[in-house]
Amino acid sequence: MKDYFNGKKFFNPWLDPMREKKSFAGLLKARLTNKWAKWPKNLPVTVSKPVARVDSDIKITFVGHSTFLIQTEKLNILTDPVWSKRVSPFKWAGPSRTHLPGIELGELPQIDVVLVSHNHYDHMDIDTLKKIEETGSPLVLTGFGNEAFLKSEGIMRVVEMKWWDEATEEGFRFTYLPAQHFSGRWIDDRNETLWGGFLMTTPNGKKIYFGGDSGYGPFVKEIERRTGQMDLAIIPIGAYEPREFFKEMHNNPEDAVLTHLDLKSKQSVACHFGTFQLTAEDIGDPAKDLKIALTKYGVEPKAFLVPEVGHEYRY
Repeated sequence: MKDYFNGKKFFNPWLDPMREKKSFAGLLKARLTNKWAKWPKNLPVTVSKPVARVDSDIKITFVGHSTFLIQTEKLNILTDPVWSKRVSPFKWAGPSRTHLPGIELGELPQIDVVLVSHNHYDHMDIDTLKKIEETGSPLVLTGFGNEAFLKSEGIMRVVEMKWWDEATEEGFRFTYLPAQHFSGRWIDDRNETLWGGFLMTTPNGKKIYFGGDSGYGPFVKEIERRTGQMDLAIIPIGAYEPREFFKEMHNNPEDAVLTHLDLKSKQSVACHFGTFQLTAEDIGDPAKDLKIALTKYGVEPKAFLVPEVGHEYRY
């Protein structure tokens, strides 16, 4: 791990360390010195009731933020499952949902694999993981350094991974991929655990990418070079303003389109938008800015979908 670990902390090896180092104090300053749009508090959504298993198609259902239910013939997979009202160390404060989850937690089918990209509260939701654990102890794949914490919370089948590590389940291969981000659940544990994305390779060779939470960088082309073209890519598009503060750690829609192109993705789907207000842009800006970026780069709009909460899509 020498390329992205200095013995104490993980880091993004292709970034200037001074550009990467963004403090909690800096976040507060960005919050106080920039006008933040006012998001709605309660948006209506379609709530889906998924089937227990699907046929040979790949079906994905958008739950909200970065949470998707991915169903295949052999496995039901959840990405960064978050059903809590808030994504925060506190029950009484912090970013709150603008809508209900697209699937009720009790209506989930049996979950076989859970992918947890990193330990931020809007991606690693302990209350949700505990409830999923009670239904059958799925395999939980996550970044290096998270296993002990998750097991201390009663999440028992945990495999922590370094970049490019692989794990298998029912003929599927899961590869933990580089991302440009950071980690931490409090002010004193920044970058003590690893962040990343995932590649899911099905038994028949289909490739599904889940970007987790990431900025854009040269690692994206390296992923395509090492793993090949993606059949389906779930790419973050939101939480990007003010740009000067967030550009290293969060894609904006143009970065997301560049990621789509670098991965040579046959079909991309947006995530990390419209559920929790984490940054200054308005709730509808990511979709609007994505449309502009797709036009700029000559990409057909249907090639990069902005999913609706609770809706199911087959590939």
